[in-house]
Amino acid sequence: MDNDSIVLDEAASAVTYIDIQYRLANFNEKKKLKKSRDAAFSTYSMTRLELLEEGVICTDEDVTAMQEIRREIEEAAETQTLIRAIPRFITFLIGI
Repeated sequence: MDNDSIVLDEAASAVTYIDIQYRLANFNEKKKLKKSRDAAFSTYSMTRLELLEEGVICTDEDVTAMQEIRREIEEAAETQTLIRAIPRFITFLIGI
């Protein structure tokens, strides 16, 4: 598996986790999380298309960074913590 594929798998796990937390959230938490969730999915989709078209561009450092970001997202204990973690995810994907 190449680095792009690994980063995409990690990113897919992160956005899936974000979506699950959104579905489990109460109404007020959903209102807080929706904009960030939508931005994460949009950025993931754009990055996925770019990586699939460009060939392998991710480094070992990118893989490590994405794994750390995914862990941070999955370890978020509350909605506000998750909302604060999502911009790091988006910024990382935009940067690769």
